[in-house]
This record gives sequence, C-alpha cells and structure tokens, in this order.
Amino acid sequence: MWRRTITNSSFLRQIQSFSKRTYLSENYNLNQAWEARLSTPILKPVNVEKLYIEIDTKFQQQKKISPVDVDIYANKVTGNRHMEDIADLMKKLRSTEEACNVFDSSQHALIRNYLDNDNIDLLIYVLNHRSDYGVFLDFFSANMLLDKLIKAENFKAGARVATLLALQEDFSNQITLYMSLFCCYKFLKNLETFTDLVEATPQTGESEGTEKKKKKVEEIKVRVRYIRNPYFDDHFDLENTNHLLGKTFLYLADEVKSIDEILSNSLNLLGLGLYEKFEAGNKFLSDIKKGTFYKEAVETLKLLKEKVGNLEENEPAKNFFDSLESLNTKDENVTAFIENHLKQAYFREDQIYWVHDPDKKCKSGDIVLIKEMPHKMTRLITHSLEEIVHPLGDVTCPITNKKVVVGKYREQIETVNEIIGKNKNAFDYSKAPPRGRQEGIKDFSHGPTFIKWVEDDKVDQTFAT
Repeated sequence: MWRRTITNSSFLRQIQSFSKRTYLSENYNLNQAWEARLSTPILKPVNVEKLYIEIDTKFQQQKKISPVDVDIYANKVTGNRHMEDIADLMKKLRSTEEACNVFDSSQHALIRNYLDNDNIDLLIYVLNHRSDYGVFLDFFSANMLLDKLIKAENFKAGARVATLLALQEDFSNQITLYMSLFCCYKFLKNLETFTDLVEATPQTGESEGTEKKKKKVEEIKVRVRYIRNPYFDDHFDLENTNHLLGKTFLYLADEVKSIDEILSNSLNLLGLGLYEKFEAGNKFLSDIKKGTFYKEAVETLKLLKEKVGNLEENEPAKNFFDSLESLNTKDENVTAFIENHLKQAYFREDQIYWVHDPDKKCKSGDIVLIKEMPHKMTRLITHSLEEIVHPLGDVTCPITNKKVVVGKYREQIETVNEIIGKNKNAFDYSKAPPRGRQEGIKDFSHGPTFIKWVEDDKVDQTFAT
C-alpha cells in the first residue's frame, strides 16, 4: 500500500495512509450530464404531450411502436406527471415485434426518472414484471437505486432489488455486491415478505382508506386440445421471500469467498436454510466439517426452525438444524462487518504509521513503500522506509513507467500541445527545477514538525502543523 509522508524528524517519519475507497461519490450519478440531455437538438423541440398521443394512436391503429420514439419520449420526460406513461409505452413496445430493439437508454431513462421522483414502489413493480415491461437493471442503475434505498434505510426494497439482481446471476461489480449484501442481511433481521412490493400496482394516488369497487368476473369456459403440465424452473418462477433471499445469499457467498471465507460459509449456510435445500445443506456441512461460521448468522438461522413445520416428518431438515448446534462459530457482529465495507464508500479512513528513516530521504507528499519491522523499535515505531516510489509532483505510472499528470500521461499533453499549440503560461516540466529549491522559503518539509496548539510569538512555529 502506498503511504504519504506527513511528518519528519532526524530519523523518524510519521506516515499517514489514505485508504479512501469510494463506491458512490457525489458525482457518481452524473446529474449535470443527465440534465444536459434536454438541451440536445433532438430532445429540445419535442412536445411530450403530442408525442405520446402520436405513439399511442399508431399503436391502437397499427399495433406498431417505434423504439426510437419511445426512447425520445422516455428521455424527454421530466417530473412525475408522465411516470406511468413511460411504463405504459414500454409495456406496449414489449408486445410488438420491435421489442427486441428496445434501447438501453430507454430503460435507463425510465429507472432514472422514477428515482428522481422517489417513485420507488412503481419502479420495483416494473422491475419485477420483467416479461411485461422488459426493464432490467445494469450495474450503474442498480448502484444508484441501492444507494438511495440504503440512505433511506428501506432495506426491504433494497433486498428485493438484490434478489432481482441475483436472478440475473451477476454480482461481479464490487459496489453492487456490497450494497446488495448489506440490504439482504439487514432485511434478514425482520424476515418480512416481499408481497406488498410485488403486488403493488402502477395506479397511484388513491388514499389508503378508499375501497376499490369489486368488479364481477364472468366465468368463461374454453375447450382446449390439451392441458400443459405445470413447470417450475426454481429460478425465475420463485415467489417465496425466503427462497428468493436464500438464492441471493448463495450467489453472494461465491462472490465474497476470496474476501472472507467465514462470511462465505455463513452466507452459504443461510442461503441453503432459507432456500429450504436441506439435503444440499447437509452435504455442505459434511464437506466443511472443520469450517467456521459467524455465530450471529447461525443464531439467525435457528429462528427459521419454527417456520419449517413438523421436523419429525422432514428428516433432512431435522438433521440440518440439529447440525447447527455442533458448528464451530466465531462471535463477531456480522452486520457491523458488512457495514464497515459499506461505510468506506462514503467516509475516509486514515491510518498513521511511525516509520524509521535515518537518512531523511522522504519529504511531505511523497508516495513511499514501507515495511513492517520484525521487532518494534519503540512502542510507536513499527515500520521502516523501503523505497520512495514517487516524489511529490513526479508521479509515474507503475505499469507503463510513464510520467503522469492527474489522469493523463505527460507525453499525451505534449502531443496535444504540438498539434494545437502550447499555452505560453502552461507549466513546462522539462524546465522545472528539482524539488528543494524552495526549501526554507516556502518548503519547510525538511525540518522536524510538531502540532501547533496555540499561537505564540515567543516560540518558533515555522515547522508547526
């Protein structure tokens, strides 16, 4: 891990490690770029009211819809006035021969508009009815949605979104992985059902006390040539909340195995128990006899025992739950463990090391390589300086070994300058003097630094921080 120098003295350096990992920064949603779409020549003159009428009329008369028209409409709409209209057009497009030509941008626009207008219930309804609307989450839209749900502490909806992603069988994006895991585990504490989320209807605006008029359904009998045998694919046909959550945990367990084996074991155990795959669960436990599990996860799974029913009639289930008593467990807060990974998406985490540097090689801002000593020099001094990887202002790409300026190679900047001409005020790296020219004038990193607590004219505070 790279370290940056903060303090130096005659033989000692205080190294601060900046290990900030940002899953979703403030700019992740690219709101400015999203708003800029409205000023494009294609969308700017569009009247959404007229466009919707034209598209709907064409569908009613010819049963045809252009994916381009739907895409323009979906991207032009703002506000919550036309939310249901976007879903309506996507559903109609899905029923035509042009369904396979739907644009990814149309799906993104629908998801984005629903998010911007806090219409989460309708969005989850649309996502759940994939065959009707043909709207699927990609990593970018999934991360935006999960981020919003986590901040709102709506873990039930977050877990439902995670199960939808599990059906797509892809958690390769680390941001999506941790957010999905966090939502599922938090939701597991309550073990509610997704019924109200799944059965939510696109019609909104009715008060809770309003009773809908029940229409009489006329029973019609139709003679058919044959009755198709029922088929259950154990994947897309899943509706039971525990089964959906269990299958999601099994996918997540595979992804986190390289990160934490105990967590992976615990998620596998939870997944098999919730999914009620007790025979597979017994085989898993027999194959991993010496494995360790988090105690919190095992105790959570024991609560499921009451919901299984008569265990005497279900021998695999009885053996599975009996095996939980003899497992090797580790007492750790799993929720906090997962939450710690998630917090790193928003909060900076710093670590300070005291490093032995007898030759006073490094200065403030240098990126250095340090090594842990086999024996501590003192209670504080635990590492020694190995190498100055990049002096401040002289960063080199470790792969290409080329000089870098922010996000570009210096040679790229020089090539652009040759083509369009160099700004006379631009910094010239080839003529820049080596570091140290301002030592004692503007650069005071060569002296021993200390923390300044108060302003005191009697004390030289040149090297105070």
